[in-house]
Amino acid sequence: MTAWNPLKAVWNFLKLDDPSTFRTEYIDKTIDRERKPKEEKTKWSVFNIFEALNWYPSHYSSYEKWFLFKFDIFVFFFFAASFYTKYLDQANISTAYVAGMKEELNLRGNELNYFNTCYTVGFAVFQIPISILITRPEYSRYLMVVCEFVWGALTLCNAFVHNAKHVYVIRFFVGVAEACSFPATYVVFSSYLTDEELFKRAGWYGAFSTAGSASSGSLQTRTFKSLDGVGGFSGWRWQFIIDAVITFGIALYGFLFYPGIPSTVKKFGFVFTEDELIFARKRLEGKISFPKKFTMKSIKESFTTWQIYACTFLWIFHHQTFYDSTTKLYLKSRKDIYTQSQITDMITYLKLVGIIPAALFSPLASYYGRIPIVTDRVWHRCTIVG
Repeated sequence: MTAWNPLKAVWNFLKLDDPSTFRTEYIDKTIDRERKPKEEKTKWSVFNIFEALNWYPSHYSSYEKWFLFKFDIFVFFFFAASFYTKYLDQANISTAYVAGMKEELNLRGNELNYFNTCYTVGFAVFQIPISILITRPEYSRYLMVVCEFVWGALTLCNAFVHNAKHVYVIRFFVGVAEACSFPATYVVFSSYLTDEELFKRAGWYGAFSTAGSASSGSLQTRTFKSLDGVGGFSGWRWQFIIDAVITFGIALYGFLFYPGIPSTVKKFGFVFTEDELIFARKRLEGKISFPKKFTMKSIKESFTTWQIYACTFLWIFHHQTFYDSTTKLYLKSRKDIYTQSQITDMITYLKLVGIIPAALFSPLASYYGRIPIVTDRVWHRCTIVG
């Protein structure tokens, strides 16, 4: 019997797999992985909201349900929790501003806007490069985990700033580290999930971001009441420290349990067996593809489709209306009415209202109707959520 070698075990866990060595056929061929026939929709199906929200449809095999359950625990949860910390961090800068940062750092002009601008520049510039990198075998597994750890470290740095210039630099690099959060997540999700499965989970993924924004106000209220002055740190500084600790915990979870995308990993401990990752690749054969090398042809094709321009402008307009600081600044200006704790608590109440709609709109929109848009290259499905 071969003795267990801890160093070899660690190396086997850390090393990256060579896709050229991957099997294409199952090791255990006795397992039933086939789906049952799907029940046809009737006129009463419109009332079956449970079907719209069911993550594990009844016509799936037990094997496929178990595979998706493990995906939800080890992949979906990691990315959703990561998205939570992203919005917790985004909201924290403006929450801290109305909870003592403004006075302590002697901020007098448009510094809060500049904080957000520095973050957005780093985020926007690095979104595309990082989204491309995560599809590469050498980056797929560790890039998101490293970015999560880095933005946790940078968030911690906010607790030690002394002037606005420090915050400008930190916010820019936080934006760079967080650039992978939204776009890279959907690259990963679409490598595991069908479009129907993705729609059902997309709403809950978004709900984690709303929960992150909601947590910011409550967290600031608690730190102000319980930790203000402890260790020589103001309450708003403790807010960033706690935010960083949460982020480090999620980074550790990802390091231990996130395997990367199926096309880049052979097997991953007890998370996914080799057969399960073969299954992950087979179930989406012919439905997804990953970029290889850029050519002039591929670049031209990308920039001559109308979708890239229409969706970009929609995203810009969405963010123009999504200025998170407006309500906070108004409440802070009415010191004759609201105390600091009331201001930060109010932020939580306002955001909590959005969690359930965020979770439900995407699966319901997918279930009750999508508009198919056909081009000569690919089927695009646009979902309208009003």
